[in-house]
Amino acid sequence: GKQAVFHIDMFLTPTGHRDPQTGKEIVLVGDTKVAREALKEVPPERLEQYEKGWAAAGESWRTWRPTVNQEGNASDLPKGGALLSSAINSPSLNQRDLAKRLDQNAQELKEKGFHVVRVPLLDTNLYFGELQPFITYNNALVENYTDETGQKRSVATIPSYGIPEMDQKAADVYRSAGFDDVVRVDG
Repeated sequence: GKQAVFHIDMFLTPTGHRDPQTGKEIVLVGDTKVAREALKEVPPERLEQYEKGWAAAGESWRTWRPTVNQEGNASDLPKGGALLSSAINSPSLNQRDLAKRLDQNAQELKEKGFHVVRVPLLDTNLYFGELQPFITYNNALVENYTDETGQKRSVATIPSYGIPEMDQKAADVYRSAGFDDVVRVDG
């Protein structure tokens, strides 16, 4: 099938771990539905606060140019930069297509013998100009090693986007995939 996103590390993370029940290698695959469900848990006033923080912090990289959709029309540009509430309430045609491709990639990996776990992913480039952030927890550094005492260790360093509900969901997914420690860095 078609790869969901042009950089494979933006939507797929091999963990180096095996599922204890099946023995299959665990891979994490991004999922826009998981991201939207996490965002639905955010009270509206906090969601607005996150969006204002993004707008203030992002002036140096925001272009606020709408992208053009498959019909050749400018995609809906949420008023006031309401990126997160737009993602929850009215995902774009492109966002729905991405969700479908991610699901297809996840299914293909299952068919190839992997244990697939889904992690939040929100492609904000589909709402705004090309310099918008890509909210993905797959673009991570995973380390599996033996420390100086002979103990096996497993650490995942993942981005944090200042959205605690989604950041925590992603950290929980990595822990459930077998990581002893999850380190978050600003994304």
